[in-house]
Amino acid sequence: MNTSVVFKRLSIAAFILIAVALAVTAALVGVGTTSDVPRASALESQGVRITAPESVTATYNGLGISYGGIIVTHYDQPVSADQYDVFYNGSETLPVNAGTYTVTVSVPVEDPEVNQVTADFTLIIEPAPVKVFIQGANVFTYSGNTVLRTISLTGILQKDLANVNIVTTYTDRDKGVSTETPVNAGVYDLSFALEGEASSSYFISEISDDRVTDPQTLTVLKRTLTVSANPAEAVFGQPIPELTYTISGFVADDNAEDDLTELPSITSSATSVGVHEITPSGGASENYTLNYVSGTLTINATDVSVQMPDSAITMDMVGVFAPGTEYSGNIYDKDSTQVKELKEHIRNYRVADWTSILEAVFYYGPVSGGDKTPDDQPLQITLNNLSLDASKDYFIVVVDSYGVVTKITKYSYLNGDMSFETYASDGAIMIYSAFHNTIIISLVVCGVVLFLILLMIAAAVKYRNDKAAADDKKRRKKNGGKKYRW
Repeated sequence: MNTSVVFKRLSIAAFILIAVALAVTAALVGVGTTSDVPRASALESQGVRITAPESVTATYNGLGISYGGIIVTHYDQPVSADQYDVFYNGSETLPVNAGTYTVTVSVPVEDPEVNQVTADFTLIIEPAPVKVFIQGANVFTYSGNTVLRTISLTGILQKDLANVNIVTTYTDRDKGVSTETPVNAGVYDLSFALEGEASSSYFISEISDDRVTDPQTLTVLKRTLTVSANPAEAVFGQPIPELTYTISGFVADDNAEDDLTELPSITSSATSVGVHEITPSGGASENYTLNYVSGTLTINATDVSVQMPDSAITMDMVGVFAPGTEYSGNIYDKDSTQVKELKEHIRNYRVADWTSILEAVFYYGPVSGGDKTPDDQPLQITLNNLSLDASKDYFIVVVDSYGVVTKITKYSYLNGDMSFETYASDGAIMIYSAFHNTIIISLVVCGVVLFLILLMIAAAVKYRNDKAAADDKKRRKKNGGKKYRW
């Protein structure tokens, strides 16, 4: 660059042409886009006049942007661009990135006291607009995983793609701010910012979504859990067991212990025999809504009574019975077809022989409900108002509805009431007397005694005969062995 300027006068016609060029140049500034060209500003010193727009505004385009519209004259004579310097924030390099730059035009002169004449102007490079585009719904149901959405930018120059990123901030209206993609249920307000080396040269001008009209809101709905009361049973008069429930609907690796802030509970104040509704309550979670399903608590009865038709005989059963259980009973005639079939059936079991006498046969079975006594616990059965001979021995044969035969010898009989235990909840009860066994034993004893007496008599007779023969032998010997003559 020359350190001095040799100015030559040009014709007035040439000056007019340059003035026209100035007007055209002021409209088109450098390579950038001029958005606002205010009035021109002029500075005159040492015969040098510098004229240019006070400020020029352009939009970032990734290229160097020059400050157009500068006219330098010396005593009204135009000065070519190679005879002066233009600095942008002190550098001759054309500015690229968005920002505000001080444009200094420096014209060297021959005056040793001044050296150069300068004028400052302003160049504003505005950030280029970009658009944020969101793909995917803005309403999700909690799944235990991050929501799936694609957030992209359009309008970034190819050369800046690696140097501009978008940062999404999620503001939970109840919990605060995070840049992590949401997982938990909540309503989130979205905001976007650009980061990276070239981010200052862009600004977000528009946010759009392919599905909704409010792209800057994200909602993660709570998922529904089903809390179902488990069926429970109790026995009247006994404590109600701990009531439980089952929770279904967890996703991912969620569970009640870790993902419920409050566990549900279930209680009941029921005490009477019957079927009672029980419903869980309470329970809370940040990510789940709890839906409660009722169950039942069954308080079972402990006894059932059976009235035998056309008879004063009743049967009381003690055990565990479903609410509303009813039993019916009947007395079978000992010569009936049913009894004959029973006798034929139990014959193979050898529980009764010809010495046993069948005293009575009863049938019992449920009409509604049923026996719920645990398998390892027998029923206590009492037949009331029986007419049995207390002096006799009895045994009981129970044939259940499956044909299983059980002989019971342990019982109690007092004042017409016979009590015993059985595992058969229905079937036939056959009462046998064993009185004839005593007679047989007595006869056997008598026979043995008689046999012993006969043996004793036979032994006595033999002894007497043997003694008589011995005495006779001695007598003959004493008489000299004389023989009789017949």
